[in-house]
Order: sequence, then structure tokens, then C-alpha cells
Amino acid sequence: MYGTQIEATFFNKSAEKFDEKIVENKVYLFSNGCVKMANKKFTSVKNDFCVVFEENAQIVEVPDDGSIAAQAFEFCDIKGILDVS
Repeated sequence: MYGTQIEATFFNKSAEKFDEKIVENKVYLFSNGCVKMANKKFTSVKNDFCVVFEENAQIVEVPDDGSIAAQAFEFCDIKGILDVS
């Protein structure tokens, strides 16, 4: 679905391994992640799932072909602001 986001999570050694390899505004292919139920207490992403990457993950930078939207917005009426989570 267009505009859908999913959170990627890295813990301990995988966070250390990939911390400096992933740079903002670049495009990457991710593989060998594990899909899990998202813990809604620790995310603002509106998705029931997250992807957890361990040390065996493969992350490869690829050229940006321009097909990925840079930003997505979800508009609502002013009266609905209190209902937005």
C-alpha cells in the first residue's frame, strides 16, 4: 500500500555493525530480517509489525531511482486532532 511505513530495529551487535553503514537520504536493500509484532508502546509507526535485523542481515546501498516518496502526510480536520495518535 502506498505510504505504508514499517520500523526496522537493530539491537546490540547488529546496531554496532550497521550504525555507520546506514546513512540518511540513501536507498538500501535489506535482507535476512525477522518480521515480528510491533510493540506499540515503543513506536509511532502505524503498522502492526516491525522487522528486526541481527548481525547476519545484509544491507546493500542501491541507486535512488526516484520512485520512493520522500515524505508522507496524513491530514485530518482540526476537530480530529485529539484523536490522532
